[in-house]
Amino acid sequence: MINGDRGMNEELWNKKLREFSSFNKSSIVALIKAFSILSVKGRHKWNWVLPIIISSFIVLFNNLDYHKTFNSVIESMLPIQLAIFGIIFTLYSIILVFFSDALTIFLIRLEKECKNDALNSYIGYYGDLLYVFFSSICISLIVKIGLIRIEEFSYLYFINYVEKIVVFLYLIFTFRCIMEIYSSIYNTINLFSLSMYVRISDLKDKRDL
Repeated sequence: MINGDRGMNEELWNKKLREFSSFNKSSIVALIKAFSILSVKGRHKWNWVLPIIISSFIVLFNNLDYHKTFNSVIESMLPIQLAIFGIIFTLYSIILVFFSDALTIFLIRLEKECKNDALNSYIGYYGDLLYVFFSSICISLIVKIGLIRIEEFSYLYFINYVEKIVVFLYLIFTFRCIMEIYSSIYNTINLFSLSMYVRISDLKDKRDL
């Protein structure tokens, strides 16, 4: 069923070679592109609903010493973000094992037959996820430092509202990033299933059970 590169369109091969030989001009461009996985358009907008609800609950219903509470929340988030980043980085390395010659050909052929650029989608997604979680870690550190500085001006009434707004936006973004783990699990399972499909198809052509 999978017979090497026989029958593959030369133009399609060249197209994939161009795609994977061209790199982003800078890490900033790659970072901006990565945030597309957190889109608020289409069905993806529903992924923001739960983070907004949770963040609203934490900010609006916390009236007792909320400055310490916000610091505590961020201190709890940082280890979680670092752990998830490490897991994704490891997963990104393991994913390469799935990309056998047969699976790569299958995904390229899938683009030709179904107009579905699955190869770029799978490889690009995990890279984008790494950028997003790295950004979330940096933002946590910035907000943490910012809260320490804001505390010095806590005597100013409006500062309390500024702090709540900053933390509210921070929590929405952070929880949204964490929720993206759901999509990474879904993509990993799909990739594993495709890998098994290709292997079973190859075995089917070689022997009978």
